[in-house]
Amino acid sequence: NYQLPKSLLNKLKISHCSVYLSGINLFAITKYPGADPEVGDDPYSLIGGYSDVAAYPAVRQYGPGMRSGF
Repeated sequence: NYQLPKSLLNKLKISHCSVYLSGINLFAITKYPGADPEVGDDPYSLIGGYSDVAAYPAVRQYGPGMRSGF
């Protein structure tokens, strides 16, 4: 979250404004050797020495935004 400086806000004739960037599922910290430990539906998978089911990993999501007021 970044609050825009007052000098810029005065030029734009607004009282407050902030911009932000948010993210979901950006990375996972784990010792699991597969792509993503949360998506496999095989209870044995790589942990027990079996093969992973090759499920798609969770989608990374990014979202910019802006909040302002007059």
